[in-house]
Amino acid sequence: MPQRNVVEAINSALSDEMQADQRVMVLGLDVGKLGGVFRTTSGLIERFGSERVVDTPLAEASIVGASLGLALAGMVPVAEIQFLGFTAQAFHQIGPQLGKYRQRSRGRYHCQVTIRAPFGGGIRSPEFHSDAVEAQFVQSPGIKIVMPSNPYDAKGLLIEAIRDSGVKNLTCVSNNAGIDGAGLGLLLETRQIKKMIASYVGENKLFAQQFLAGELEIEFNPQGTLAERIRAGGAGIPAFYTKTGVGTLIAEGKEVKEFDGERYIMERGLVADLAIVHAWKGDTAGNLIYRKTARNFNPMMATAARVTVAEVEHLVPAGELNPDHIHTPGIFVKRIVEVGTTKKRIEFRNTRPRPSSAPAAATGVEI
Repeated sequence: MPQRNVVEAINSALSDEMQADQRVMVLGLDVGKLGGVFRTTSGLIERFGSERVVDTPLAEASIVGASLGLALAGMVPVAEIQFLGFTAQAFHQIGPQLGKYRQRSRGRYHCQVTIRAPFGGGIRSPEFHSDAVEAQFVQSPGIKIVMPSNPYDAKGLLIEAIRDSGVKNLTCVSNNAGIDGAGLGLLLETRQIKKMIASYVGENKLFAQQFLAGELEIEFNPQGTLAERIRAGGAGIPAFYTKTGVGTLIAEGKEVKEFDGERYIMERGLVADLAIVHAWKGDTAGNLIYRKTARNFNPMMATAARVTVAEVEHLVPAGELNPDHIHTPGIFVKRIVEVGTTKKRIEFRNTRPRPSSAPAAATGVEI
């Protein structure tokens, strides 16, 4: 097992979370080219670019204030303050603003911001650089204080802080739970999902483990029924009838009616508080274009939520997309984040080598 000091553990945590979640970013004085205080952010700007590792002026209030705005826009900022004593300059932004924003907005907005700073005599710095002022924030509602004492805790607690949205008992609607360690897998790791509405378990081992252990409720739907429930919710249709599932476990507890001598079961439309969709291209007005199989669920889900957040690989100015190519009109999209072209996480890849002498497809020769 590799040996790490606290600085290396913090750097590893930041790197892992930025790799796993395109919304995670770091901002603060000298966090980019110089690698931050004690070099805790060394190498991050080379790996993730200057748009996600942002050098700021020496202005703690501005660093925290900018983090608040980024969080409201859907990002997950990690604000680096060089020393804890310097947070005094940002006390108003941290306590009365950041800590209370969720309460002030009556739950409409949650500010997922992590503020990281070294403190105490152990950092061997004089005067204000050594102040331990954490007690000033312990008494502020809406703020959590964590104080690691070793590299293992430093990495684990920082990861938890970045992921901690404060939201529990989520009901998630998805075709499946994807793969371990990404997407919904991250929420499963933190036990934030209470119920899944899906068509199958898929390759997510943690999903299966929690289901078999009775820790996770699952409502299985035939895949076509799930797609139609989402489409119906977006179209304002509260319920519909389908033959799929009649006479099976799917029909248990559901209303059954007969039409033209055939039995049908009633399914309810689905409407979510939040929809997160991924598009190939979007414009600044929120119009979206999907590629290939991304059109299976994304277009319906974008219409079936009170707030839709879209991550796009390519963001262009409004007016550049051909109107005939747009799949989701911007009226449905409330927030948009450009994530660039990222590695495609394939749930299960099953291939076999093709002989070099094999004939090309569509030549009439049996392969």
